[in-house]
Amino acid sequence: MCFSTRCRQVAAVVLVATLANSAAYAMDRIRVAAQITGTLGWELEVMRAHELDRKANLDIETTQLASTEAGQIALRGGSVGLKGRKLGVAGGPLDKSWLLLQAFARQSSLDLKKQSDIVYGAPPLLTEKALQGETDATLTFWNFCARLEGKGMRRAIDMADIMRQLGASGPVAMVGYVVHGAWAERNRGILDRFFSATDQAKKILADSPDEWQRLVPRIGVSDSAELDVYRRRYDEGIPRRSVEDEAADAKALYRILADVGGRDLVGSARELAPGTFYMAGSRE
Repeated sequence: MCFSTRCRQVAAVVLVATLANSAAYAMDRIRVAAQITGTLGWELEVMRAHELDRKANLDIETTQLASTEAGQIALRGGSVGLKGRKLGVAGGPLDKSWLLLQAFARQSSLDLKKQSDIVYGAPPLLTEKALQGETDATLTFWNFCARLEGKGMRRAIDMADIMRQLGASGPVAMVGYVVHGAWAERNRGILDRFFSATDQAKKILADSPDEWQRLVPRIGVSDSAELDVYRRRYDEGIPRRSVEDEAADAKALYRILADVGGRDLVGSARELAPGTFYMAGSRE
């Protein structure tokens, strides 16, 4: 039985570093560092297959990362009660979904760190432990949760509901891109074209079942039912709200993350810094 977070946009936090090519008539180069198992990799492949990068005059250079923080929850069993249960957590003790889950549990006077058996590990390892019945619940990246769901487990709790209980007005984008602010100011045109191309790739994936068949080797699914779970969960996770709404909810949730995660997570910054969210086409 799975209960998973609301995946928004990609499977994990994505670090994006970019470099413009100044040669006349050359395509602009953008370097993207992405988690090797993340959905951004799927989107980049769709972009290349449909030449969305060339149409945007972009030369996208990809560096694959082994892991990064993100989170989705997969729960085994018929109850969402986690007190005294063994809980596997991917992403480490400062994973955002893990911290928000702890904050939500505290409303019921439950301290998950003290009252549950917490096991941290890599997503593939935790997936195997869940399938073997070694854990009662697993907090993991959304695509690994989809794999568990494809194996017969069900989602019991949507983290979007938990975030609403914690003050969010809607489903929040939990992951995104990190780019150097000064570079972004100098190269807004390149960034806006890149984001436009990724939006087109998302639309293709949302509208085309055939595109998913082509991605089967990359995703690594074993049957059509499992692939359908990936497709449905991916579509649910596409951000559809305005950046302004996302930013407002992020500010509210950041305070909770700062309270639960403390200085190890945010240092001395108790409020979300102004300018954290990039506003395409503006100079905000």
